[in-house]
Amino acid sequence: MKTTDLIKDVLLVYLSQEHSDYLISERLDYGMKRVPKLGFMYLAAVLGEKGVHAHIMDQELQPFTFEDLAGRLQKEKFGFIGFYSTTAIKSKLLRYIKRLRLSNIDIPIIVGGPGYFAAQEYLEAGCDIVCRGEGEITICEIVNYFNGVTRDIEEVKGIYYRKDGQMKTTQAQDLIQNLDTLPFPRRDSTFKEGKFYDFHIFNMRTPYTTMVTSRGCPHRCTYCSSHNVWENKVRLRSPENVIAEIEYCVKEFGLRYIGFRDDMFGMDKKWLERFSELAVRLKHRVLWSAMVHPFSFRGNRVEAMRLLKDAGCDMLIFGLQSAHPEILKNIRRSPQEPDELAETVKLAKKNNISTVIEFIFGLPGETEETMSTSIDYILKVKPHYAQFNVLSVLEGSRIEEEFRNRRICKFSNSEIKKWCARASRHFYSNPALVFQDFAHVLSKNPLWFFRIAGHSLYLLKYLGFKKNKIKR
Repeated sequence: MKTTDLIKDVLLVYLSQEHSDYLISERLDYGMKRVPKLGFMYLAAVLGEKGVHAHIMDQELQPFTFEDLAGRLQKEKFGFIGFYSTTAIKSKLLRYIKRLRLSNIDIPIIVGGPGYFAAQEYLEAGCDIVCRGEGEITICEIVNYFNGVTRDIEEVKGIYYRKDGQMKTTQAQDLIQNLDTLPFPRRDSTFKEGKFYDFHIFNMRTPYTTMVTSRGCPHRCTYCSSHNVWENKVRLRSPENVIAEIEYCVKEFGLRYIGFRDDMFGMDKKWLERFSELAVRLKHRVLWSAMVHPFSFRGNRVEAMRLLKDAGCDMLIFGLQSAHPEILKNIRRSPQEPDELAETVKLAKKNNISTVIEFIFGLPGETEETMSTSIDYILKVKPHYAQFNVLSVLEGSRIEEEFRNRRICKFSNSEIKKWCARASRHFYSNPALVFQDFAHVLSKNPLWFFRIAGHSLYLLKYLGFKKNKIKR
């Protein structure tokens, strides 16, 4: 697998989903949502410090075919090609790897990302190395191996590889304890040009980017694999480091909106206080959204909402997953979460912060009663958005392990999709909620109505009002 010349360039490839396994609508409309690939941007930044230029091909941003990719690999010299993996794109990625090997393109193939649990399949398809867990240190060690600095592949931590027809694994890679030591993700002119956005957000502004203030999650929800990827440990960047990245993006790209992608944003009270204090001092106000847990602000709800609003928080996304106590117990969640969340949503709305509650239908023990409970709950709590997802079984999750050879619940996937569509219709056709959201958008960003005018079919499917007839 080693190269004869020192690596100067590598190619990182992100393949788009062919369909969505978890949203109501399977039609993926990139005119409504297109987000930057934060993981690749971090890898590009650390590789840049080693003098290696990472070229990124994002199929969502600039669509390309397999032939386009193969042609580029034949014309340009890359030390290796790295693919991002998730459960959602696994089948497509396997096809690309197999076709590359059949095309006789002689280049090392690396796979990383949260889909690394399928390492055996990727290696059998023709991949050379699969990275598991955090990638910044590992990618640099891989470059050292290919460059001959590291003599044996066994010395590269955190990888799977094949030897004598068998999958081998190396010692786990150490987690980066001080996230402030990482360079800021490498961003380019596409941000300034406004090519990334998420117009599901009422108050979306461009230029838009994503960021993280932490890595890891303290919970072990059975449908999620995050605790395996991050070893169930939470590490925080300093507020100063995050603010410095925001200031850099404002200066270089005119940044106006951030989507924070933490598993749980602002879980540390002192951290949030300091972040808010610094954010208020920014010369240019930047709005942002964040994903949070129903218990995130338990015990200091009023103060937390004030801090969030002062810091520029525009939207909070809560992953409740179910309002039924038995389903919550089945997924290692607390039955007290719905009541706690109801109070938090009420307070957030008073502070003019948009609210989203997400559900998963098809979890272990799901019945008509449990799904109806979630529908009744959402109509009572009245957030601005509700999203009903079909359970996507993630490799590396507890559910995937426990239900590998048996049904998760009594419903078929198509029946769950119908329930998701029904729940969405109930929510978005409720007169009180229609009036609430219309007034909310008018107060925040009336131009949003014009922005989505060209995406009516997608929205009808997304909101559960139109059946999807798209073939896979």
